[in-house]
Amino acid sequence: MNYHWIMMLSSISTLAVATTARTNSVRLSLLIGKSASSSMAFTHLSSSKPFMKNEKGKTIHNPSSSSSSSRLFMATSKDESSSAKSRMPFSAPKSAYDDSMPINLASPNDSDNATPMVGEKSAEMSWSKLGLTEDLVCMLAKAKEENNRGRNIGGLGFVHGPTPVQKMAIPAILSGCASIDKKQHIAFAAATGSGKTLGYLLPIIQSIKSEEMLLQNSSQQEDDDVDDNKKLDYASLRRPKRPRALILAPTRELANQIFSVCKELSHVAKFSSQLVVGGQDMGKQRQKLEKSPVDILVATPGRLIQLWNSKHVFLGNINHIVIDEMDTMLEQGFQEDLGSILHVLLYRRKGAIPPEDIPMLQTVSGAPQVILTTATITSAVQRLLQTSDAISKTKKQPHRKQVIQKDSHVKIALPTSNMRVLTAPGLHRAVPRLRQVFVDVGNADKLSLLNDIVAGDGGEGAALLSKHKSGGQALTLVFCNTVSSCRAAQHALAEAGIPSLCYHGQLNSIARSENLKLFRETGRASSKPVDDSADEFVEKDFEENGYSDDEEEEEKDLQTSKAPRVLVCTDIAARGLDVPEVDHVVMFDFPLNPIDYLHRAGRTARGINQQQQGGSGNRAGSGRVTALVAKRDRVLAMAIEGAVQKGEPLDGLSSRKSDYSVSTSSSDDSRRPNDREGRNKNSSRPSKFTPSNRGGKGKGKRSSGRRS
Repeated sequence: MNYHWIMMLSSISTLAVATTARTNSVRLSLLIGKSASSSMAFTHLSSSKPFMKNEKGKTIHNPSSSSSSSRLFMATSKDESSSAKSRMPFSAPKSAYDDSMPINLASPNDSDNATPMVGEKSAEMSWSKLGLTEDLVCMLAKAKEENNRGRNIGGLGFVHGPTPVQKMAIPAILSGCASIDKKQHIAFAAATGSGKTLGYLLPIIQSIKSEEMLLQNSSQQEDDDVDDNKKLDYASLRRPKRPRALILAPTRELANQIFSVCKELSHVAKFSSQLVVGGQDMGKQRQKLEKSPVDILVATPGRLIQLWNSKHVFLGNINHIVIDEMDTMLEQGFQEDLGSILHVLLYRRKGAIPPEDIPMLQTVSGAPQVILTTATITSAVQRLLQTSDAISKTKKQPHRKQVIQKDSHVKIALPTSNMRVLTAPGLHRAVPRLRQVFVDVGNADKLSLLNDIVAGDGGEGAALLSKHKSGGQALTLVFCNTVSSCRAAQHALAEAGIPSLCYHGQLNSIARSENLKLFRETGRASSKPVDDSADEFVEKDFEENGYSDDEEEEEKDLQTSKAPRVLVCTDIAARGLDVPEVDHVVMFDFPLNPIDYLHRAGRTARGINQQQQGGSGNRAGSGRVTALVAKRDRVLAMAIEGAVQKGEPLDGLSSRKSDYSVSTSSSDDSRRPNDREGRNKNSSRPSKFTPSNRGGKGKGKRSSGRRS
């Protein structure tokens, strides 16, 4: 009788524990914004052990445990997803393409052991081969040198030469803008972190300076045979509110980043630049445009159109138009804004253009050179680059009229007939310096896993810290798919005592800018080298005056430990942002498609940091990625892992199980789509797996919207 009572009480206890765990699972799922049946459910097992070992070490049944708990344990032990499991780390092969590594490194696939070839002389030769002027070459190849006020009085510090992307893009842009009447337009696609910004800024700066020198020389000539139109005053060339080059960026953060690069280059190259973005005081922006001449204007499309329509900026002197991150521009819905700017400058037409007029479009004389950059060639980018060709084929083949609707106007019409498209060999591929780990979540608590991953990140593989004595930790980015998930992750980190910052679309622009600025400053403070001579002087001074520096060091360590080294963000931080101190990228929510995975992983291992003082930052460029994989993410995760290990592009991978072979005899067949053969040869093939066509209610929506 007592035995039956014991069995009944044990069963009730086990059921109560399971019910409590289920309740906690529902609460956690509601916090994340997902259903209780999601992969974030947490199951707690009974602590009673159904098996025990006897004196001989043999495993026998434990009579103190009930049969129900034994069945529960046995059923759970057979479930491979009952607890989180970390897979083996993987990376791309060392022979894989690496577009972000400078060409003058002796070992381009191993930045840890890489050594520069000769130094400034070798760098000068490499930069001069691209067609740059001697002044620009000396500025680029000379190492940085700071004075006692911390200002750079040396060069830019690119002592290892250009990257393969810069080697490909700079000569093409220079040759394209050589003709005054009909310029050749350039579109180049390369992986994130490969130096695209410097790739288009350098030829634009050289073109601006060359035009100034030409006008100065012509104005000094006293020969009457010189055309009066060429005898332009130098002051009339550089005028307020009339920029000579325009750079458009999809986000304010990326525009600020490009503007900072322009300011750094302007200290040596001597040109002026201005920034106009949304979310800031338009009155102050108007004052800056009216106060001094503007050579390069960096803007977001929405704010530029506002200033343009109000006659506070004029685009008649534009010689170069750069559309940075074209894939993001199209994804965020800037088609009409871009078309309203490009059509006026290229064709002297306003608004969208009817399809029947596309084949007859001709750029006007003196039209600016168009430069497009993109980190991924999506289907939208490919359609944009083939718009005129597709319409021309439709005109020649009447039976294919369904390709272009009669009443559909083209929002962006590019001069594709005179556009050169350049594709880097490493496009859509992971860099070999990136160490990646996938963690199968199973039924474990994702928030607890996140705390363990971030808290255990000691920054030992930090890209920028191995050469310095600061000993600080590197920065970590945590990516989430939704704002609610982002908030839950930050709350869990706060409860674990880990300071963090948030960065998502529901924050206003001021809060986002402040958080990003603080995050950057934390990384710069951690990677700043320590001056040994200053330490010796301070230590000697303290000894002579009887002071101890232990308290000061403890205070500095306390301030450093409280500095937020973690940024919890959505995908708005995955496009274009460059924070070299980021060593670790954690994907709390697995991305919806392989393109988003490439953008997220591209926030670390961003090439070699050549701009350290004296060019000593050879270790820079390594990074780590840790991704939490739920059950629904396993198909895409396995496909990404297989493609990375083979050095193949990721753009054609799918998250649908039906797209892959069911055969388990070959890992190649199980990890690649059935129709993948013969389509991987061209790395520029667009991805058809975008967030908008992923399927499911709300799965393809982003937390970031269109911003001016």
